[in-house]
Amino acid sequence: MKSHTSLVAQQTRLSEWADLIRDCQNRPQGMKIDEWCQLHDITKASYYWRLRKVREAYLETAEQTQTFVEVPWQQYFVNKFLKLADTNICRSSFSCNPSGKYDIGA
Repeated sequence: MKSHTSLVAQQTRLSEWADLIRDCQNRPQGMKIDEWCQLHDITKASYYWRLRKVREAYLETAEQTQTFVEVPWQQYFVNKFLKLADTNICRSSFSCNPSGKYDIGA
């Protein structure tokens, strides 16, 4: 397990690398990555290695903080059905009974 100090150092490096990558991606139009790297005293290989590390860290963070809510497939289709029934396109195929529930009809 990494110490708190090394985790902070890693986060600091990743933040600096993310800034560097952002700067490169915002380089003047027409300037090649090779030229930008030379101008900033970094090798092209180092730039791409840092880019990969930043992307990996981002994906790892995104996987840990997923906010998707799983909806049971039956409920998904019921909601779709009700939404279609409320549109003018489908009114001829569905009718609403007094209880507010939809009946499939011609």
